Amino acid sequence: MKGFIQRLLGLGNHGASMEDEQAEAGKQEGFFTQKQQQLLVAQIQKQTQRQAVRILATKSLSPLALTTSKFGGLPYWKPWDPYPTDGSGKPCVLLAQFDCQQVPAFEGFPQTGLLQFFVSDDGDYGLDFDNQLSQENWRVVYHPEVDASVTDSMVAELGIPTTCTVEESSLPFTGEFQLDFELVDTWLGPCSRDDFQQELQKAIMATGLPLPPEGTSIYDMFSEEVYNQMADWNEGHWLGGYPCFTQEDPRFSRSEYAACTNLLFQMDSCGGDDSQILWGDTGVGNFLVAPEDVQQLDFSRVLYNWDCL
Repeated sequence: MKGFIQRLLGLGNHGASMEDEQAEAGKQEGFFTQKQQQLLVAQIQKQTQRQAVRILATKSLSPLALTTSKFGGLPYWKPWDPYPTDGSGKPCVLLAQFDCQQVPAFEGFPQTGLLQFFVSDDGDYGLDFDNQLSQENWRVVYHPEVDASVTDSMVAELGIPTTCTVEESSLPFTGEFQLDFELVDTWLGPCSRDDFQQELQKAIMATGLPLPPEGTSIYDMFSEEVYNQMADWNEGHWLGGYPCFTQEDPRFSRSEYAACTNLLFQMDSCGGDDSQILWGDTGVGNFLVAPEDVQQLDFSRVLYNWDCL
């Protein structure tokens, strides 16, 4: 049956079919023909499909509720607990907060409680590029339950900086954003080159297509349009799914990072003027975690990364 489908699509190694394939390849970008690229895209989607939550962020003109899901603003915090600080003792700033019950349920994310991401306003958004697991200057905090007695005024009295109050901030944005969520299917794109290369090799074998010459880059295997289509899969703000990188995937740089296979949260550069979110030079920030740690609601081993062009 597979041989019949390949002959029908002109993908087989049989006389005129190969000639037609070569003629088609000569008219377009990429090692693979248009039909072959379509076949590979479908196979990669089949191999890597997983559910994730796409986040739509809208700049809020008024303060958002203390415990709601949001980017920036005043965080929920029990005044009697030590507040997250960076290595110099400076209070961190809330990057994002998620009421897990507001988020559509999917595998790999808490279904109850409140999950928060804090970073230092230190010019590097708290990231230690030499140890991206170190939470000295940033923090992921999970609250299993929310104390209803905590009020906005109680937290405000702590005098902590926020994206709405910090002056001359080097944070990715100012103000706060209200969030809407959409549960969708997503797939692995070429931004994570090492993982994508492995899946592409599987897809080539599964479809019976010819192997490209050794050293052929992923970009040169596809037309620019198809490559960009796949890259778009992982851009944007996400809970779960697959990460997007503008440089290299850090998980392949050090063995201790390798366990963080799943995307926990990603915030991308977007917007303009007063609604702009900007990581460096139009970069992206993401937090990755081991699946078993999420199951245990343990966020002490999270890989934080941001990079830009």
